[in-house]
Amino acid sequence: MEEHCFQDIDFKNNLISLGHVIEEIYKIGKEKFPGEIYFEELKIIVARNEISVEYLIGTLSILYVLGLINFTNQNSIRASSKQAHFALGSLAKYCNSAVQVVDEPIDAEYETRYLVELTNALESTRKYKNGLDKEPLHERSFVNILVKGNQIRNGWKQNVYLHIYHPKWQAYHLVGIGYRKNVNSLNDMVCLALEEKLGLLPRQYELDSLVKIDNLEYVNLSKSLGVITKYNISIRVLKKLNINFNLLDKIKSNPHWNKDTFRWFTIEEINQGYGQFNEAVMQSSAFVFKIIDSDSIPVSVENAKDIDRWPKLKDVINYKFTKLQQYLLVFVFLLGLVVAFQPSLFVGLFYINEAELAIYANYAQIIGTIISLLSLIISLFIAFHN
Repeated sequence: MEEHCFQDIDFKNNLISLGHVIEEIYKIGKEKFPGEIYFEELKIIVARNEISVEYLIGTLSILYVLGLINFTNQNSIRASSKQAHFALGSLAKYCNSAVQVVDEPIDAEYETRYLVELTNALESTRKYKNGLDKEPLHERSFVNILVKGNQIRNGWKQNVYLHIYHPKWQAYHLVGIGYRKNVNSLNDMVCLALEEKLGLLPRQYELDSLVKIDNLEYVNLSKSLGVITKYNISIRVLKKLNINFNLLDKIKSNPHWNKDTFRWFTIEEINQGYGQFNEAVMQSSAFVFKIIDSDSIPVSVENAKDIDRWPKLKDVINYKFTKLQQYLLVFVFLLGLVVAFQPSLFVGLFYINEAELAIYANYAQIIGTIISLLSLIISLFIAFHN
């Protein structure tokens, strides 16, 4: 068997020659989409460009796997779609130039984004066709610590769970970290996670010895890597805090934290994947609460509060109104109508003097009209948005 090394292969000329072949396939579709090119025609093009038939077959196989071409029953090939046709044309240009897609001087961030998006496109298709459990290419282990609190939401006390923002994922995830090689035990990993993520020392908290899970497997598409990943999750629960837990104080103590670093989410928000101001919540959180009984988790933070902030415009637009808020809005609208059309009746509840009644009735009519209009506008917004 003849031996070769990379130095013996003329990659540049081979790429240019292949570029000519791919361009011929592209040209057929350009003249009349989705034009076909027969294998006998390709053999002539291959001979003209001094490429071996085996080399051509290998290239066509890769183009087929990538979804760019299809083989027909008439011993011919064609672009698989209009978009694939354009992709072939672009690929031919790169081959003819004998340069990489991410060749210098493209910056590293662009190169990473390109490769992640390419991998994500391949893996998303594989996920759709084969399912998530078919040979994940990546594996990652991490620990989550569940921190449960009580928070007043829409006039009701509700159970909420602390999440932390991850800028790379642009979403909130449960308190936790990935496994570190220099950490010896799971218990040390939990302590490190609480110290890094919440600034808590072991003497400041107690973990629940009864509610815990190890080696929980979860398979999903990684947003940061674009690859189907198997996650091994260990779960621990914060049972009690021995200090006054104040997120604002935590933010002041760490320059890397800000008012958007921490958020409390209800189970409903976790399951739907976004908070009351449309903040994204990682799917892994919903998976965890499908496995663990939330009622078994003790409350460790009473009167849990998010960091006070003025809502951004997109927050207001994306705000999800509850049923109770919608009923209150209808009540305000009806009250506004009564005040607008029967101002004397309304003002008469507070004023007996006839002179005052006439003056304030005019004011009440104006105010009632404004309230009714605002309520109506908001109601229409809810009807179309929710």
